[in-house]
Amino acid sequence: DGLLYVWIDTCCIDKWNLRERFKAVNSIFQRYKNLTRGYVFLSDVSTCTATGVPRRTD
Repeated sequence: DGLLYVWIDTCCIDKWNLRERFKAVNSIFQRYKNLTRGYVFLSDVSTCTATGVPRRTD
C-alpha cells in the first residue's frame, strides 16, 4: 500500500462497565480520527456469505 508507518493495536473493553466503555470508545476515536486507511481483524467474524454480508461464527 506504500505506507511508511503501521500501527498495530488491540482493544479489550469491559462492555458491562458503561463508564469504562465510554472512556475506551472515546479514547479510540481520538487516537484514530485522522487515519487515512484502517485495517481491522475481527476474530469472531468469518468470511463473507454469498450476499457479501459477514456472518458471525459462534
